[in-house]
Amino acid sequence: MNKKFLLPHKWQVVGGWTIVTAILISIVNIVCDINGVFHIPALLGWIPAFLGLLLMCLSQEKVDDEYISNLRGRLVCIIVVVAFIGKFLQYSADLLRICYGWYSTGIAIFLLFLNSPIFLGAIYIITLKLTLYIINRKVNRYAEQ
Repeated sequence: MNKKFLLPHKWQVVGGWTIVTAILISIVNIVCDINGVFHIPALLGWIPAFLGLLLMCLSQEKVDDEYISNLRGRLVCIIVVVAFIGKFLQYSADLLRICYGWYSTGIAIFLLFLNSPIFLGAIYIITLKLTLYIINRKVNRYAEQ
């Protein structure tokens, strides 16, 4: 990714705190069993989570070099493939439901979750951070020898 299109690293920290806030809002919503008009409390948990993941995905790392740019590009390709596979599976399940009357609530919920931008953004962030952590450990082990 071109660095001109990425936000500074401080926005990654803001995105992380936004996700923590969204988790706290969701916990309060579940514990207090708050039901509002049009499920507004549920939206108050999802919107900050989505914005936090978006900020984390679109911000630079502390050291953003060519390898990290290449890694970001590969991860975006993988996420697009996962999204296409999820959409294909969802359309196939809908076709089975319409044509043959087959319906499974568990599979339908799983496919909706698989196609959600929250899930795809979380996969992107977790994979990026885990890959960078593994590479840093390998570099540190190599430097110690």
